[in-house]
Amino acid sequence: MIVYRYRPFTPYLEDEIANGAIFYGSTLKMNDFYDGFFRYTREGDLEKYFDIFSKTAVQRAQEILDGKMGSSDQVANLERVSGKDLEQWAWCVLNVPDYLEQSKINLIENFKNHPERVQAAVDVQNKNADLIRDKVFIACFSEKKLDMSMFGYYSSDGKGVMIAYADDNGLTKPINYVDRLPEITIDQSPEEIVNLQIFTKLNDWQHEKERRAYLYAPKDQRSTDHGLIMKRIYLGPRTEKDSAELIKTWAAKRNIPVLTHEMTASGGFTWI
Repeated sequence: MIVYRYRPFTPYLEDEIANGAIFYGSTLKMNDFYDGFFRYTREGDLEKYFDIFSKTAVQRAQEILDGKMGSSDQVANLERVSGKDLEQWAWCVLNVPDYLEQSKINLIENFKNHPERVQAAVDVQNKNADLIRDKVFIACFSEKKLDMSMFGYYSSDGKGVMIAYADDNGLTKPINYVDRLPEITIDQSPEEIVNLQIFTKLNDWQHEKERRAYLYAPKDQRSTDHGLIMKRIYLGPRTEKDSAELIKTWAAKRNIPVLTHEMTASGGFTWI
């Protein structure tokens, strides 16, 4: 399918056109301030949560011992609440037989005998949700071609461009627009949380017909190994002459056609 990306005229644009780069932005800087914002509101299926707890614990333990988690990340497990040294905990998870299984049994007993600790688990998961959101970087596209509102929102009031890409490998996925943001329960896996955060938005934004691709905790927010094929570049209705000439020069390096707008007799625009 063909997807469209509306871009402002910035220093990044040369790299995008001449080198085929795609830049991913933080969810914390999206126009929609609810973007990626979710909160756990109930416990869900506790049995499923215990299984996810075990799987996530192994992953987090390895990250801790590999030095890949900073102090702000260290909210992965309820045992930290008791003050246990986190590196010792991680070593035990990976090296002591039945340690993790016993931790799971202890957690089940804690929840059974102390219902208030379920809410503590919800609070911990909310911290993890914020950490996940902080590590998600998004590239935004649209199914809408040559849309004036999209030029206005994302293309410097029409002074930038719209780039058409062939997404033959299914890199982008459509947004699910909803009346209310869904509840997150503690029985949902990190993968489920990421997909909820990235691909769910309020109906206020459905006119954009958005599609997205994302990176999680990337070393670089710029990618040229994305699989999208640039097909055409459409100059915005207010693209200035000097900017247009630069865009055409960059596009010529990769033989990308650049289409220029022309006003029709009825006062609309067409691109030639």
